[in-house]
Amino acid sequence: MRSGGVIDLRVAALRTQHTCIRARSRTKMSASTSSSGKRRAEENGILISDHGVKRQKLQTRAQQVLSVKDVCDLVQYITLGRSHNLRKPSWYSLGGESVSRVNLMILDGLTQSHFYSHFGLFTHLSRKYSSRWTLAPSSGERLTSELFNSEVSNASHKLPVRLWWHPVICRFGLKMTGMRGFLLNEQEMIKHQFPVRGGRDCEGFVCTESDGSVSDSSPLFGLDCEMVCIRALIGRSNECVMLDWMNDVSVCPVIGCRECVTRAGPEVTRVALVDSTGECLLDELVKPHNPILNYCTRFSGITPAILDPVTTRLAEVQTRLLELLPRDAVLVGHSLDSDLRALHIVHPHILDTSLLYRREHGRRFKLKHLAQVVLGRQIQCEVREGHDPCEDARAALHLAQYFISKGPQKVLMFQFNCSRTQMLDDHGSDLWELTVEELEAEFDQEKNTKNSSVLFGDVHFKSCKSAVFVGRSSETIDRLVTQQCRRHTCSSDRQVLSVFRKVAASYSLSLLLFSSFSSVGAQHDHLQQVCERLEQMCVLYVGPLPPDVSEGQVHALLRRCGRLRSVRMLHFTHRVHARVVFDFPEGALMALERQGTLRLDGCTVKVRRPLHDSSLDLDERLSERQSDPINDRIIYVCNLSRKPQRRQTQLQSFVQHGRIQHVWSSAEHAGRCSRHAFIEFERADSTQAALQDPNRKQTLCHALTPPHMSLWTHPLSVTIESTEQHKQECDRQLLERKIRKLDRRVGKVFRTLEKHCLSIVILPGAKIDGAEHPGMCFIQMKPA
Repeated sequence: MRSGGVIDLRVAALRTQHTCIRARSRTKMSASTSSSGKRRAEENGILISDHGVKRQKLQTRAQQVLSVKDVCDLVQYITLGRSHNLRKPSWYSLGGESVSRVNLMILDGLTQSHFYSHFGLFTHLSRKYSSRWTLAPSSGERLTSELFNSEVSNASHKLPVRLWWHPVICRFGLKMTGMRGFLLNEQEMIKHQFPVRGGRDCEGFVCTESDGSVSDSSPLFGLDCEMVCIRALIGRSNECVMLDWMNDVSVCPVIGCRECVTRAGPEVTRVALVDSTGECLLDELVKPHNPILNYCTRFSGITPAILDPVTTRLAEVQTRLLELLPRDAVLVGHSLDSDLRALHIVHPHILDTSLLYRREHGRRFKLKHLAQVVLGRQIQCEVREGHDPCEDARAALHLAQYFISKGPQKVLMFQFNCSRTQMLDDHGSDLWELTVEELEAEFDQEKNTKNSSVLFGDVHFKSCKSAVFVGRSSETIDRLVTQQCRRHTCSSDRQVLSVFRKVAASYSLSLLLFSSFSSVGAQHDHLQQVCERLEQMCVLYVGPLPPDVSEGQVHALLRRCGRLRSVRMLHFTHRVHARVVFDFPEGALMALERQGTLRLDGCTVKVRRPLHDSSLDLDERLSERQSDPINDRIIYVCNLSRKPQRRQTQLQSFVQHGRIQHVWSSAEHAGRCSRHAFIEFERADSTQAALQDPNRKQTLCHALTPPHMSLWTHPLSVTIESTEQHKQECDRQLLERKIRKLDRRVGKVFRTLEKHCLSIVILPGAKIDGAEHPGMCFIQMKPA
């Protein structure tokens, strides 16, 4: 019995142990399942609490300081296009918008401190530009020089540099694409003076009935217009375009229009239209409204005997063209902009063979040369008087069809492999001036280097893109290669604005250097003023205090309002006071709101702003910061717990007011969390709801600090003479007038820009006496 009892007890013990093991196993599996589910939820931006309640995953924001290279990389990515697999900058997104031009304004001598200490004076800069970043200190000359001399890497591409940066590859890339990939977009049409709906000098033009549903199988139609020997009078400004027999530019699209000279300039006298098979649909003579001064028979083939019996007018030809063209028609031609302007017709879907077969430096092939080299066809023969518009239209059509069917790489007549370059046709060297021997030699040389790269200025110029620099001349600027960038030397900011207004439409990249604040002596004076004005927003005087109070006690009293930069005891007053400097102006604002509740050793402590001449407008400056649109969705929260889990719970409680986009605070110290944080909501009404919540335990206010700014008070003092005479030389009113004037010029430049132009404004910052004063970068797309 006894042994059996022992056995029974052992069996019971084993069963109990087995049950416990199974229970622990189930607990571990449950915990594992819970943790894996939680990880999956975190990946989707949601946290699951212990009670099964869904919580939003709060994204922390790192306050990024841009460098000059970051700005250069953005300009490279936008101007050189996305077809070359250049790395897309992670700090800025275009949002799918296409950019027509890039304008870069450099306000030399200004810093981030200038902007925020005189925020109310920068009305155009603060209202028109919605994106701001802090920029590492630099200079306007350095930024201009580094932009054009920065390297564009070619390491990831197995092509010689000369072939990779060919204008055809720069525009269309290497991949095969359908016909739609070669159409001109609206920005390119504006740049190349095509008539567009609502465009300049297009009043009274007839618009074709296009519904925008163009596909790769949409029908192609050819149109041609031969120009006479005159200066271009058809809506072209600031440039002189001669006719195809006098210049590299041939003006003959697939619709053919014969023009003679009248008192009103060139007018159409013959129009030709062919379909995608080359069959002529329209070949019509047109009677000009004005008396003809010169028939230009040698080129137009028109004589008085031919034109006298003609009664057809331009309006009738327009009607006939609109009847022949379907809604998804694509017009093909050679320099088709002149033809459409002569016909007073607007059409949105264009293939221009002079822009398909691109040459370096913006030059264009003549239609006659392209037909002879690519198609092996002779057109515009001298034995025949005048050109045949149907023949020219048909040639341009076949050139476009050849380009679409072969693709950019084969159009260049080369097929490049990792080991060798193979010429696909005999006429490659005749058209593009490229030979297999030269390309193979270049590629072998580049393979021996670790990183094959070229300068941005050279690539930009060879890609048929134009750049201009307008501003003060200096040794650094003068070292820029003349071919890379056209320079306009100006002696004043007023002249910079005047010159840019005249040349704005002629360049794809423009750099303006405003230098009214670039004087070194003036920089010292301005920086002293602006640093003092910024610091005033963060400074409070605390007292009266007990005689034996320490700085640590004052720090402990106010640290719940925000991080303190410095506490200095003032014993020279009748009673002891302290001068307190917060990291952010929100901390000072929170301390003022706690007026009457601050007690130290049983005594009520008062806090007040500094009061002297330069702080009389402090309330207005704080009001300007509260009305800054960039802070509409941001609040400042203080009195948070230093324990990570509890702090996270406190921040999560704000999700009830709306979805939170980012959370950030100052750097952690000794592994402890900060007692304050900035919370950015997705909607502005969530901000108001959080501020009006009566049950909120934490103290909060509307943010005064922009998201990109990490420091209000400068860590290093500006070493400047502080004599009374020196202060008198620094006239505050003069400084404010100069800022207003410069800001107005920024607004005028922005108004001059065409739509879809990306405007970048740089405040370079400064390095003076060992102290670094950061700059700023503003970016805004000119709206349509």
